[in-house]
Amino acid sequence: MKSKFLFFITILKSLHFAIALLVYIIFCSLLASLVPQNLDSAFYQQKYPEILTRLLLSVGFDHYFTSFFFIGPIIVFSLNLFLCTINRFIKQIKRKNWKDFGPDLIHFSLLIMLIGGLIGIFQREEQLVWFKNGDTLHISKEYQIKIQKIEFQKYADGRPRDWLTTLEIYKNQNFVRIQQVEVNRPLKIGEITIYQHSFNAEYQVILQDQQHNQSTIRTGQGLKKGNILILLHEILDNQIILHQWEDNKLIKKIFLQRGDDFEDYQIIDYSIEYLSGLKLVSDQSVGLVWLGIFIMILGFCWTYWRKFWYLVKKE
Repeated sequence: MKSKFLFFITILKSLHFAIALLVYIIFCSLLASLVPQNLDSAFYQQKYPEILTRLLLSVGFDHYFTSFFFIGPIIVFSLNLFLCTINRFIKQIKRKNWKDFGPDLIHFSLLIMLIGGLIGIFQREEQLVWFKNGDTLHISKEYQIKIQKIEFQKYADGRPRDWLTTLEIYKNQNFVRIQQVEVNRPLKIGEITIYQHSFNAEYQVILQDQQHNQSTIRTGQGLKKGNILILLHEILDNQIILHQWEDNKLIKKIFLQRGDDFEDYQIIDYSIEYLSGLKLVSDQSVGLVWLGIFIMILGFCWTYWRKFWYLVKKE
């Protein structure tokens, strides 16, 4: 029994086993990156052939990075790395070789980052929230945010340039500061990180019929006559753009302005309300990952300083 256990430990901490695990993890991760993750099964049924869909869903490739087929090998690789690190560390102590611990620090840093990554998989929380101007939200027990301003910046040719959301930050109901969130520049508030994730607009058009009764249509709403459907699409450069559909096919675009007559209606007014999509992320594993990175840098510096010092002494 003891010999079988030692044989198992020997296999588990071997370099060849570690390489095989890495090849599997990298290969499967590359494949999984080609498959959209965490969507409804109906999406995969529409996008892929039936046999491929069944295979993807049965092996968990629709949520690969939180499935057993990813987490299991990562845990086993972490054990391999842990055993290798401990084994090498003990040998260094027995040899009383206190100066060559650089590689051990690198192994230890990788282990810390792997543990941090695993904690992040199970503990990380994300929430996408859509805000309008003036909206407020308690993001934690202490902190509250209020949307002061939403901006959509464009280049001269009309291409999107940046999305910005100006926030008022409160702690325990007391005002703290005003700060902006924009793409690639997240904001850290307590334990929550806020990312500028997306941007949208809600369009609204007020119609008046011949009896002077008013009605309102919003984005995606409109008029229906038989098999013809006319929907409000967007408002751009003071033009109201409607899409006319027939038998689920887009037939034409209709361009109107304030005061124009349309069917049995007149365009009285319109408005645009911008929406900011902010992603709120809570991830307690970030500190472990940064600690691992710091130890790795220390290990590399230690290793190459020893090599440099050896060459200097040799000369």
